[in-house]
Amino acid sequence: MTLPSSGWQHSCALVVVATGEVPEHVEDVLTKFLDAGGGILSLCCNFDKRYFGHKVNRNSKEVVEVEYEEKLMKAVAGEYHYVGTKAEESLLQTHESHMVVAAESSNSSHGKCVCTQVHLYGCTESSAVGVGAETPSTSTESEGLRLQAFADLLLRLNIDVCDDYIPRGVTLCHFRCAQGQEMLSEFMRNISLQYKDGIERNVLTLPEIGRVNLVSNMEESLHSFDWTKYKSALTSKLIGNTVIYQKIAYTTMNNLDPFIACVPVGCGLVAVASRQLNGRGRAGNTWLSPPGCMMLTMHMVTQTGTPLGDAVYSAAKDVLPAIPESGASYPTVSVANILTTLPAVSVARVINFYLREHTGAIEDYRSVRVKWPNDIFYSNTKVGGVLVDLRAERQGHSLKIHAYVGIGVNVTNQKPTLNLNDVITDFNTANSTNIPLLSIEYVAARVASEVELLLDMYDRDYSLYLAEYEKYWMHSGEVVDVKTEDSEIKGVSVAGVDKFGYLKLLKEDGATLTVPPEGYSYNICDKIVKPKP
Repeated sequence: MTLPSSGWQHSCALVVVATGEVPEHVEDVLTKFLDAGGGILSLCCNFDKRYFGHKVNRNSKEVVEVEYEEKLMKAVAGEYHYVGTKAEESLLQTHESHMVVAAESSNSSHGKCVCTQVHLYGCTESSAVGVGAETPSTSTESEGLRLQAFADLLLRLNIDVCDDYIPRGVTLCHFRCAQGQEMLSEFMRNISLQYKDGIERNVLTLPEIGRVNLVSNMEESLHSFDWTKYKSALTSKLIGNTVIYQKIAYTTMNNLDPFIACVPVGCGLVAVASRQLNGRGRAGNTWLSPPGCMMLTMHMVTQTGTPLGDAVYSAAKDVLPAIPESGASYPTVSVANILTTLPAVSVARVINFYLREHTGAIEDYRSVRVKWPNDIFYSNTKVGGVLVDLRAERQGHSLKIHAYVGIGVNVTNQKPTLNLNDVITDFNTANSTNIPLLSIEYVAARVASEVELLLDMYDRDYSLYLAEYEKYWMHSGEVVDVKTEDSEIKGVSVAGVDKFGYLKLLKEDGATLTVPPEGYSYNICDKIVKPKP
């Protein structure tokens, strides 16, 4: 085996080593690449002796059950496993040993190395290794888990993976309820009645979500989500009382609608995920959802004939077809409206109140700002966004509107942009304070609580809410150009937003112009309001 010592490193993102024995001179070259910030994926070979020296050999290759995402998958083991390693973390393990480990380079270059002694690809049939074969169903499930695990290893090495090759909904959904086990049990019973044909061994399988655990023990901890921390930060009466949590979801925007008919009164259902494989933004855009990003979707209900219901319907009526029959419902559509602004304002308020709580200050901190109509900014950089799906059903002469309001905001992740903890870190540096960093659970609970307060504020007096919105937005005093499909107006002053969430603009002659949030965007660099492409 040979490898040039130079000439390739600057244009290489990842080296995959799968050769069994790695000669020492090749290992020297790879180590220099790692120390220069490169990434290395070692597949069942010995490029790990400098990083993970404590290993136990196996007598032969064998199929082992490896724990991954709360489930066991079958895979062929390599020649040894890791014990007592100096690894940054263990990624996959059997009940007795570590099978996949990761570490960073010894210097500050951020080079990363992942070494696996599990074959996450290829055959696990008995003929390959001389042990009992899997059943077809187990083999299919293990294959999906192996693919997801392999994708996770690549993501840890900063390599993007095409969603088409990742199995959807690979982790179980779990329910928790702040109102206690009794309400949760009623919810589970309702789900079991509605979906009795799709349940096997207390697990419901839905194509758009994945597998849903219908036996939820309130005392059992949730993997990667601190329920106690979340519940202690929640102050809402309804929104956020019940959480459906999925560590890896297709998108949280799918995770509520199948259960709405089963929700008991006072349930307040929201969906939370630690990662999404296909997060959605406006106009079909993809929302990147790396670990450390908070993904939260809230279910809200309003009705035409109320201030909020009329405002939401006004923005959506052009994309919602008429429904003549009582009890019939629209298909779900994505449309920007006044609800789009609520989570964005809530995040800004959460940060403001958090800083005030820890400093005792009276004045507002407006470091996190809102960009019309649905973005969250810090230091002129987008850190979050909001998406709203609507589904309506006719009830007599009015419409009952189900809104699924989703928010994705960077909390702890360093990529792809800034995050909310950068706000705290920068504040501590500037003011010589030591305010604790935020957790995803805290932000999710506080956003849900603030959204409920703002909804109540809007229904009592929408002018109070609009004043709160404009307190945190980025556009006061700006002068912009407005492009429509058939005209362009230059030098228009931004005057605010109306009760429907439309942007209010003041022309030079004093006339008022309004621009709907759906279908338009605000380019803050070029100061142009124009249709989305």
